[in-house]
Amino acid sequence: MPAQKNGEGQIIILFALMFMGLMFAVGLVLDGSFAWVKQREAQNAADFAAIAGANDLRAGKTDAEIHTIITTVAGDNGGTVQTAEYTDLNGIPYTPAKTVGDGSQAAASRT
Repeated sequence: MPAQKNGEGQIIILFALMFMGLMFAVGLVLDGSFAWVKQREAQNAADFAAIAGANDLRAGKTDAEIHTIITTVAGDNGGTVQTAEYTDLNGIPYTPAKTVGDGSQAAASRT
Protein backbone atom coordinates (compact mmCIF):
# COMPACT_ATOMS: atom_id res chain seq x y z
CA MET A 1 0.00 0.00 0.00
CA PRO A 2 1.54 3.40 -0.99
CA ALA A 3 2.22 6.01 1.69
CA GLN A 4 -0.09 8.97 1.72
CA LYS A 5 1.39 12.45 1.97
CA ASN A 6 -1.02 14.49 4.00
CA GLY A 7 1.40 17.23 5.12
CA GLU A 8 2.09 16.03 8.63
CA GLY A 9 5.16 17.72 10.11
CA GLN A 10 5.01 20.80 7.93
CA ILE A 11 3.52 22.85 10.73
CA ILE A 12 6.69 22.33 12.79
CA ILE A 13 8.79 24.02 10.12
CA LEU A 14 6.32 26.90 9.74
CA PHE A 15 6.13 27.32 13.53
CA ALA A 16 9.92 27.40 13.81
CA LEU A 17 10.24 30.05 11.08
CA MET A 18 7.47 32.20 12.52
CA PHE A 19 8.86 31.85 16.04
CA MET A 20 12.27 33.07 14.84
CA GLY A 21 10.61 36.08 13.19
CA LEU A 22 8.67 36.82 16.36
CA MET A 23 11.83 36.63 18.50
CA PHE A 24 13.60 38.96 16.07
CA ALA A 25 10.75 41.50 16.36
CA VAL A 26 10.73 41.25 20.16
CA GLY A 27 14.49 41.81 20.22
CA LEU A 28 14.18 44.92 18.05
CA VAL A 29 11.46 46.33 20.28
CA LEU A 30 13.50 45.71 23.44
CA ASP A 31 16.71 47.19 21.98
CA GLY A 32 14.85 50.19 20.60
CA SER A 33 13.09 50.92 23.87
CA PHE A 34 16.37 50.56 25.80
CA ALA A 35 18.07 53.02 23.45
CA TRP A 36 15.16 55.44 23.80
CA VAL A 37 15.30 55.28 27.61
CA LYS A 38 19.07 55.88 27.61
CA GLN A 39 18.67 58.84 25.26
CA ARG A 40 16.00 60.35 27.55
CA GLU A 41 18.23 59.88 30.61
CA ALA A 42 21.15 61.57 28.86
CA GLN A 43 18.93 64.45 27.69
CA ASN A 44 17.52 64.92 31.19
CA ALA A 45 21.03 65.01 32.70
CA ALA A 46 22.11 67.59 30.12
CA ASP A 47 19.00 69.71 30.70
CA PHE A 48 19.39 69.71 34.49
CA ALA A 49 23.08 70.57 34.24
CA ALA A 50 22.37 73.40 31.80
CA ILE A 51 19.69 74.85 34.09
CA ALA A 52 22.01 74.65 37.09
CA GLY A 53 24.80 76.32 35.12
CA ALA A 54 22.48 79.07 33.89
CA ASN A 55 21.28 79.75 37.43
CA ASP A 56 24.87 80.02 38.67
CA LEU A 57 25.83 82.22 35.72
CA ARG A 58 22.91 84.52 36.52
CA ALA A 59 24.01 84.57 40.17
CA GLY A 60 27.42 85.88 39.08
CA LYS A 61 29.50 82.88 40.08
CA THR A 62 32.94 82.21 38.61
CA ASP A 63 33.63 79.82 35.75
CA ALA A 64 35.18 77.31 38.16
CA GLU A 65 32.09 77.35 40.39
CA ILE A 66 29.79 76.99 37.40
CA HIS A 67 31.83 74.07 36.04
CA THR A 68 31.74 72.40 39.45
CA ILE A 69 27.96 72.65 39.76
CA ILE A 70 27.41 71.53 36.17
CA THR A 71 29.65 68.51 36.68
CA THR A 72 27.98 67.67 40.00
CA VAL A 73 24.42 67.97 38.68
CA ALA A 74 25.23 66.00 35.54
CA GLY A 75 26.90 63.27 37.61
CA ASP A 76 23.94 63.11 40.00
CA ASN A 77 21.70 62.46 37.00
CA GLY A 78 23.91 59.83 35.35
CA GLY A 79 25.74 62.07 32.90
CA THR A 80 29.24 63.42 32.39
CA VAL A 81 30.52 66.79 31.22
CA GLN A 82 32.97 66.58 28.34
CA THR A 83 32.86 70.16 27.03
CA ALA A 84 31.00 73.32 27.94
CA GLU A 85 30.85 76.75 26.38
CA TYR A 86 28.72 79.85 26.73
CA THR A 87 26.79 81.01 23.69
CA ASP A 88 24.47 83.91 23.01
CA LEU A 89 20.87 83.46 21.87
CA ASN A 90 22.06 82.96 18.29
CA GLY A 91 24.44 80.15 19.28
CA ILE A 92 27.58 82.24 18.80
CA PRO A 93 30.29 81.21 21.31
CA TYR A 94 31.07 83.86 23.89
CA THR A 95 34.59 84.54 25.14
CA PRO A 96 34.72 86.22 28.58
CA ALA A 97 36.89 89.27 29.27
CA LYS A 98 40.63 88.60 29.13
CA THR A 99 43.44 90.21 31.10
CA VAL A 100 45.93 92.16 29.01
CA GLY A 101 49.60 92.79 29.82
CA ASP A 102 49.07 95.78 32.15
CA GLY A 103 46.43 94.01 34.25
CA SER A 104 43.44 95.92 32.87
CA GLN A 105 40.40 94.09 31.56
CA ALA A 106 39.81 93.91 27.84
CA ALA A 107 36.26 94.13 26.58
CA ALA A 108 34.44 90.85 26.12
CA SER A 109 34.89 89.57 22.60
CA ARG A 110 32.97 87.22 20.38
CA THR A 111 34.68 84.56 18.28
